[in-house]
Amino acid sequence: MEENVSSMRENVPIMRENVPSTGDNVYSTGENVYSTGEKVPSMRESVPRMEENVSSTGENVSSLGENEPSMKENVPNTGQNVPSTGENVPSTGKNVSSMGENVPSMEENVPSTGENVPSTGEYVPSKGEYVPNTGENVSSSGDTVTSTGENVLSTGENVTSIGQNASCTGKNVPGMGENVPSTGKNVSSTGENVSSMGENVPRMEENVSSMGENVPKPGENVSSTGENMPRLG
Repeated sequence: MEENVSSMRENVPIMRENVPSTGDNVYSTGENVYSTGEKVPSMRESVPRMEENVSSTGENVSSLGENEPSMKENVPNTGQNVPSTGENVPSTGKNVSSMGENVPSMEENVPSTGENVPSTGEYVPSKGEYVPNTGENVSSSGDTVTSTGENVLSTGENVTSIGQNASCTGKNVPGMGENVPSTGKNVSSTGENVSSMGENVPRMEENVSSMGENVPKPGENVSSTGENMPRLG
């Protein structure tokens, strides 16, 4: 084991030899660190340089402060410019008066425009002439409306005939046959439907005959305007 130890010891200096080689590298790295350390104090040196720059900036601030009173000096100069601007204002007032002079010239143009207005007025009655033409179209449209009104009246007639049929239906219930002759014309116009209704009427009258007194053939009485209509029920 001592031999082994000695062999290990022998190996140790080999390792030490390697170590100093590594140490050399470390040292060289240390040099780099130290050189970096040297850079650190150089950075510290830069700090007071920054402070020097700050003081130089402070000088600039003071120079700005010097500019402030120079700006204040410019302020009254600006005030002086204001009255000079005020002087320009009356000159602008003069321009206003010159604009006032232009106003009557505009008024002169207004009557000339007024002359154009009656000419436009003349064109308006020409449009007015076109308006009665349009009125004629409106009247023709009115004619169409009246013809439509006639259709409405004819529709009204149909409505009245429908109303009459409804009334005669109502009349057949309470025996209101007296109004049937007043609507006999419309009944005749709808006689075909009346005949179809007449067929149904005797059926109703047959039922009425079972309820009424002295009921002749109702169809004949209906054709004779239903004067002899008995009371239904």
